[in-house]
Amino acid sequence: MAKILFIEDNEILTGTVSSQLRKDNHDIEIIHAGEQARHWLERGCYDLIIFSWKANSKQALSLLKWYRQSGTAPIIVLTQCATIEERSEYLDAGADDCLINPFSLRELSSRVRALLRRPGMICDYYRIGDCVLNPTSLSANIEGKQVKLRPREFALLEFLARHPQQIFKANDLLLRVWPSNSDVSSEALRTTVKRIRQQLGERIIEVIAGAGYKLGNC
Repeated sequence: MAKILFIEDNEILTGTVSSQLRKDNHDIEIIHAGEQARHWLERGCYDLIIFSWKANSKQALSLLKWYRQSGTAPIIVLTQCATIEERSEYLDAGADDCLINPFSLRELSSRVRALLRRPGMICDYYRIGDCVLNPTSLSANIEGKQVKLRPREFALLEFLARHPQQIFKANDLLLRVWPSNSDVSSEALRTTVKRIRQQLGERIIEVIAGAGYKLGNC
């Protein structure tokens, strides 16, 4: 369940792409190109970024190079350019993959999954003690019992499972797990943690006074 930023001006394309990726249980944020894109890249934390640009876009190349100075999220560029030289420009500027438009939504999903399988990214499943998380069904299996989690509950637990030894402050988790444009408070985080612990046991998430939250054990 990745948090993905999709940069695109075409409403039809954003609708079809975002619908497909949400079916794959990803959290999609859509913004327009230009200065707005730079603003969101500066303030947001994403697992993957999809750029959609016209061929030979100097603005796209400039933004890619700027982001790659400090940003580490994998990037897929959707483009109409047809030559190897044009696609190579995007790859050299910082993109991890290029997909020529028109493209298959199924292929896009596959390429997203491929990039998210990199070490430290999304896994097919997570084991936390006797608890197994299944990203496909957004559920947890503990002692042979399947527990269905709400999307935000699963996203929080999955994020902690990807960083099992780290302690995260409330604001960091709100930024990484909740939509970047949402006006949520730490109370939303506390409520979500409470619901997870009620369903999977108090030890699944450790609440460290004055420090934050970390993954525990079932």
